[in-house]
Amino acid sequence: MLLNFSYKQQGYGLGVEEIRSLPSEVLYTIDELWTNYSNGRFGLRIQQHIWQKVKLKSRKSNKKSIIFSFRYIISKFIHILSKVDDEESQLDNQNQSKKDWYCFAKQVGWYKENKWIAYEKLTFELSAAKGNLPYCRGWWKNMRYQYEPKRFSELMSKLERSLNEYQ
Repeated sequence: MLLNFSYKQQGYGLGVEEIRSLPSEVLYTIDELWTNYSNGRFGLRIQQHIWQKVKLKSRKSNKKSIIFSFRYIISKFIHILSKVDDEESQLDNQNQSKKDWYCFAKQVGWYKENKWIAYEKLTFELSAAKGNLPYCRGWWKNMRYQYEPKRFSELMSKLERSLNEYQ
């Protein structure tokens, strides 16, 4: 359904640009349906809440270890003097996003025992992990999975804008 609104052909997935161009009303409506008909167990809004908690938790733990890190202090100083650190910083952010993505996926039941759970093997019952559905990994099928954290982060940002627009 989202592919139709993004003007993508069937069999292709949603990239960051397609996610950004999704109509807010469509995303909001899909979320409302999931949230209402699952009694608040499933939906993009539920996933967004879990995603925010994961990111907040990882940022707090990073700050604790970084505060006492000599390398961190030195890298901030070097950052002012060097562009090379920008690339390193971007890489650190990508690695953190990937860690957040895996942590999120574990919490919602998409990733277990170091393996991704196929769509067909998901639990389609209210007893499933909170936030288990919708399974948005299928929305970017046939695309490079290394960019999943970026796509999901963009989806959560787009959802936030949509919710702000319609609430």
